[in-house]
Amino acid sequence: MQPFDDPEVCRAVLDSLSVGVYLVDRDQKILFWNGGAERISGFLRHEVVGRTCRDEILVRTNEHGCVVCATNSPLSAAIESGQHGEAHLYLHHRSGHRIPVLVRAVPIRDSSGAIIGAAESFDVPHGVISNDRREHPTVPPQYLDPLTHLANPTFCQVKLRIFLSTFAVEQMAFSVLLLRLPEQERFVAQHGAEAGRMLMRAIGETLGNTVRSKDLAGRWSDNEFLVILANCEISDAPWIAERITSVANAATIRWWGEELSAPVVFGVATAEYGDSLESLIERSRKSLEQGCRAADASGT
Repeated sequence: MQPFDDPEVCRAVLDSLSVGVYLVDRDQKILFWNGGAERISGFLRHEVVGRTCRDEILVRTNEHGCVVCATNSPLSAAIESGQHGEAHLYLHHRSGHRIPVLVRAVPIRDSSGAIIGAAESFDVPHGVISNDRREHPTVPPQYLDPLTHLANPTFCQVKLRIFLSTFAVEQMAFSVLLLRLPEQERFVAQHGAEAGRMLMRAIGETLGNTVRSKDLAGRWSDNEFLVILANCEISDAPWIAERITSVANAATIRWWGEELSAPVVFGVATAEYGDSLESLIERSRKSLEQGCRAADASGT
């Protein structure tokens, strides 16, 4: 037998890849889960091998926060029709936050050509910060929020003043997104302070993974986050804010065997001529209050 005919050699090669790779049978039962999948998702192989994709371990969503279930994913298409599929999705990390990944799926065939399962790979796009990395590339360590590892309020204010100064001279448009957990106090009262901290961390890491490298995500207050959206015109701000908030709303934590989350509401404002930091934040806060009232009226 040639060395490359040995299945253990193939297994070792797959296991050494930095990209996440897993194999499933026709029932989407997970048969193999490599080291890259462990690193990216946080789930160890003994937690997933033998389970099915219908258990929704990774609970993948699109950019609008809609769950991509086991029956309409690239993996299911590979099994049912033999198609090679690709999609940009957000997977659920074991810690609760969302990570953007590029997913690719291919069918696995036996010697007669019949489909016996599928292989799927997933990888974090270039420029997205790994969960293992605890430093933001543009934020000095002393200005990192200790809980969320995003920029702290002081650094957010500094960056806002820089953006405003640049806008005054060069008219480079930008917008500010303010996000709040309006039910944080109720969540903490029901589940405890540690659960509240875990949820804030999960949402913060989700935001850090969702925004572009030229944007800035930060902790603004106890129950608020702030995102500076660079080169964001007033016409683009609402739908970008919706997309980011939808992904943030998908963040969850595991607490005493229960999957917990809390709604995130946003307000957005675009820089205008003559704006100060205070006036820009005030407009975003007014927009946020409108969003909170709308959420209360809808019962969400």
